[in-house]
Order: sequence, then C-alpha cells, then structure tokens
Amino acid sequence: MRIKTHLMFRNKDFIPGADSCCRDKETLSADLGIGRILETMAGGDECIRTSCAAALFSPLSAEEEISRRQKILRDTFVCPEIMRTLYTLSRDALDEAGKSWYWLDSRFLSSTFSSAVGLLRMYVKKLMIVRSVADRFKSKVKSEGLLTFFTSLQENLDDSYFRNLNDCLNELADRDGVLIGASVGSNLQGITYVYLEKNRKSFRRRWTFAPSYTLAERDERGAEDFTNRTERALNEPANALAQSAENIKLFFTALRDESAFYIGCGNLADRLTGTGMKITIPEIAGHGISTWTVHGLYDAGLVLVRRSAVVSNDFTMTGKKCCIITGANQGGKSTFLRSIGQVHLMAQCGMFVAAADAVLPVHSGIFTHFTREEDSALDSGKLDEELVRMDKIAQHLQKGSLVLFNESFAATNEQEGSEISRQIVRALIEHDISVVFVTHQYDFASSLYNMKSDGIIFFRAQRGSDGSRTFKIIEGEPQHTSYGTDIYNSIFGMK
Repeated sequence: MRIKTHLMFRNKDFIPGADSCCRDKETLSADLGIGRILETMAGGDECIRTSCAAALFSPLSAEEEISRRQKILRDTFVCPEIMRTLYTLSRDALDEAGKSWYWLDSRFLSSTFSSAVGLLRMYVKKLMIVRSVADRFKSKVKSEGLLTFFTSLQENLDDSYFRNLNDCLNELADRDGVLIGASVGSNLQGITYVYLEKNRKSFRRRWTFAPSYTLAERDERGAEDFTNRTERALNEPANALAQSAENIKLFFTALRDESAFYIGCGNLADRLTGTGMKITIPEIAGHGISTWTVHGLYDAGLVLVRRSAVVSNDFTMTGKKCCIITGANQGGKSTFLRSIGQVHLMAQCGMFVAAADAVLPVHSGIFTHFTREEDSALDSGKLDEELVRMDKIAQHLQKGSLVLFNESFAATNEQEGSEISRQIVRALIEHDISVVFVTHQYDFASSLYNMKSDGIIFFRAQRGSDGSRTFKIIEGEPQHTSYGTDIYNSIFGMK
C-alpha cells in the first residue's frame, strides 16, 4: 500500500518526534505562555499534544505550505467529524495492533505467519472504514490536501483491491495446512523451499493422486524435520506479511499524528470562541513584506486561564522594522508582547490566530529575550546573564527573523542599559531583523523617538486620568514615568 496522508506537508511526512526548528522551544514556550495553549489543544490526549507542539515549534517558511494547511483547517471547521473520525480509526487500529506485536518475538515462524495474517485482517477492516470516510466526506471538502487524500483512498482502496486482499488472506489463513514445494538438490536433498498457492488452477487434479507419506504418531524427529522444512518455505511469505503490516502501520501512524493537529486546533478554537473571543485564519503577506495588521489581538493563554473574555488590541506595523512599547506598569505591555509572539507562531504553522482579523508576514525565526530572575547560584550577574543569552540568540539570527524583548538590559543603570539596548536594536534593524521591545528605559526609548526614523513605531500602555489601567496598547510617544506610584497608592490606599 503506497497511500500517503500528506495532510501537513504536500511532499513529505510529518514526524512529531523530530527536532523542532525553534532554537529553544522550552524558553519560547515559557515566555509566550504556550504551555496552556497546548494543554487546551490536547484535551488530555498526549498524542494530540505531541503533534500540536511539533507543529507550533516548527513554523513553516513557505507561504504555499501555510496556505495549504489553512485550507484543510477551514474544511475541518466546517465539518469537524472528518478529522475526529480519522483520528479515532487510526488510533484504534494502532492500539489493536500493539496488542498483537508479540508474534514478532515468536520462536516459530509458523506462529509469526499466522499472527501476521490475523493482524492484516484487522488492518483491512480498518482500511475499509477509512475508505468509507472518503466516500462519505469527499463531496463536503474543498481543500486540495483533503481532496487529494480522499481521491487516493478511493483509487487505491477500491472494491477489487479489498476483494483480492481478502481472498489472499483467506488462502493464507487456511487451517487445513500449507502447501510447500521444493527443488531436488545434491544427494536428493530438498532445496529452495517455497510456499505454494493451493487454490490455483489444476491444483486438485495434480495433487489429489500425488504420492503421500503420513508421519507416525510418535515420530518426533520426523515431525521436527517436517516443521523445519515448513518454516523454510514460510520464511519469505512471513517476511512479506510483516513488511505489509509495517507499511500499513506507518500509514495509520501518519494519519493519527496528522489528524491530531487539526483536532487540537478545533479544541482550542472551541474554548476561545466559547468565552466570546474571536478567532481568524490570517492572511499571509509573505517574505520580505513588512505588513502587520491585526485587529482584536489578545493573549490566548490569558483567556484560557481566566476562562472569560479579555481586552483585545489593534496592532499595525506596516513598513516598520521596530516597535517600542512603553507606558504604565501593569498596563498590559507584557501580555500584549506575548500575544504578538503567539500570533506569529500560530499563523506560521497553519493555524488560526487569536484575533478578529490579521495580515501577517512570514518570519525566518522567532526569538524571545525576556527578563529573568536573579541567578540563585550567583555564577554571574543578571546583566551578564542577559548578554550571554543575547549572544546565543544572535548566533541563530538570520534575515527576516523576529526578536521579542521584554524589559531586557534593565539590570544596570538607566544610561548603560539604554546604550546596550540602543546598539542592539540598531544592529538588528540594519540586518533586516524585526524587533518588538517592551521597556521602561526612557533614555533608550526617547532617543529612538527623537531620531524620527521611519522604520520605528512607538506604542504605550494606556492609563486613565484616575490612574486606572485600561489594558489598551495605543500608539504614542514614550513618557518620563511608568506611573509606579499608581500601584503603590492602590495597595496602601493613598490618593
């Protein structure tokens, strides 16, 4: 059987266990709050979690591949039963097969042969159901990926295929014994033992009157010799059966792993929309096109934690390479930064995004540099640790990458930290790397603002006149203060 699922890639297999493209997926997951998103996608199913994590942390760089997944996702949103049926079928087939693998360790080839036939019978039943899924749902899908898959099933698993396969398995499972043949070698010894088909033409006429020999009831050595000859004849067909079973297993494994991703997307979409938040399948602007236009952007992880709607924001960065975000403490800056990272990871693996609508570019890599707790081992100072991490990121950056900074290089004085931030941002922009930087360093932010560069845009966390936080991020110039006194007053009741 040569059917390829190819629901994740057009011309290659999806392997969840392969290394991710992300340099440090643990750091990226922690900084962007991906853990909660994956937990919701999985819904308690570890296989779904593994597939979704593999997809999220291996962003696609080809626009056509992203678009292909998006179209399949649209089909599954219209008819969720498709992927759920395929996933359940493939998972059940693999579970049943797992209970039968003991035959591989059998000492007797005849037992291996018999068990392989039984395993293939089970697989054939599952394949017939998979083909029925194609017959049932093909007219309901529009995506090239699902149409190609369903057409392949119908063409390769037609009725004649199953009829011939079942006839063959019935022949192999005949409990009246096996028919073997051999050539005569030197000293009249049997050589080249082969398994013969009993129901072929002229079988009965040729063999009914053939010479025969019956073993004595207690002829143990004769029985052992007969078993050895039979095993020699069964060796080749047993290997063929084992290989066939393995090929079908690989098909069901791929079908389970690939359908799992789309089920995970559906699980997450249901949870987010259930809180009243919007989702959308974004438009991909492509490589080298600096177009970021997102409306109703929000942190999906925050929604999942609160289990209720949250404040959303609009974000436009067309023709810009750098965004500096300043403003009031606890005004939603870090949450906004996480949502930017999430939206790009989700978009580039072919998912929907947590926004009302979005047009996004394709980045060659996504990196985060968030502030960390002090080194408890005291092996290095906090600033040293930040610079070491920045150096590691720089070694993996390439044109078109995106770097998200959150309160970076603030472990030293304002002047020194601002100079470090300024030089790093300038170097990244010069090398065509996009930057989003949340900072409280006024010296750093204001110096870039005063440059009046067309490539930099400035946002800040909105603050009410009474010191309240709206959690809205609006376009605006940096301010001298982060309004930390608002927090102090709210805690100690001062006005």
